Amino acid sequence: MGSLASSGGNDRDRWKARYAADTRLDRPPSAWVAERIEWLREGRSVLDLACGSGRHAMVIAAKGRPVVALDFVESAVRLAAGRHPMVQGVVADALHLPIACGRLGGIVCVNFLERSIFPSLQDLLEPGGLLIYETYTLDQLQLVREGRARAPSDPRYLLERGELLRLVHPLTVLDWREGYVEDEAGPRYVASVVARREALA
Repeated sequence: MGSLASSGGNDRDRWKARYAADTRLDRPPSAWVAERIEWLREGRSVLDLACGSGRHAMVIAAKGRPVVALDFVESAVRLAAGRHPMVQGVVADALHLPIACGRLGGIVCVNFLERSIFPSLQDLLEPGGLLIYETYTLDQLQLVREGRARAPSDPRYLLERGELLRLVHPLTVLDWREGYVEDEAGPRYVASVVARREALA
């Protein structure tokens, strides 16, 4: 699971404590995301944003793509970077990404939502680069109420129906889904998208 908030000492301290105390944060990767990682260009750098302990960074690296695993929790980044020699760990805030525009062949982001950064994510992609994004929708609250999921429970970090497609515009959507899913990562309501930055005119 990626860290669900992007800045502020209280959020950082909360996530540091959770990574220190709770091994369940290190769940398996999203099966849908793992399959679409194959679509990323070979040899091009990929950003795993809000990487958590690196469950998706490991999949990306295992498929031969160099990975920048970025999170604001240092202990999580250390775990991610230690999973594979092609994973480089970076401790940084999602609102202040230390990456030059147009340099990434792909961005993978799972279970993190900061709406204001979507234009920046698009700028970081090189022409033809892919954004693979998946996170919870408001329907996730149903599972939280039923005791089948613990987080998130704050609507600020949950997508409205159809919202992810609006957030990735003007990227070209190649694949998309929304609704209830269940795989090794657990039951959840999510929206997922693969979107491409087209060549500059």
